[in-house]
Amino acid sequence: MPNPVSLKVITGKSFVRRQILTNIIKKSKKQYSLQDFDTVRAGYFDNLYRKNDFSTYQSGKEIFQTKIIAVENDGKLILLTKSGEKREFYFKEVKLVK
Repeated sequence: MPNPVSLKVITGKSFVRRQILTNIIKKSKKQYSLQDFDTVRAGYFDNLYRKNDFSTYQSGKEIFQTKIIAVENDGKLILLTKSGEKREFYFKEVKLVK
């Protein structure tokens, strides 16, 4: 991470990491055990960062303007360029520049 920060720095309090992890796991299990895959997937898509905005992305040395329009079941990211071209990328094949 370019600018890492800790919970202690943010809150001024100390935390037991194992307890935080245990709580995250419990809440995640509870949250996702109550929902089917399509509901979880829709929630994931609804919360994607900058999904409604054209942003600058990079794949290899190529830099282009695009926005997220879908995420497939296997995790493939579907992007739409300003010219209307659909581009598809798997994990770490593309990155947000700004």
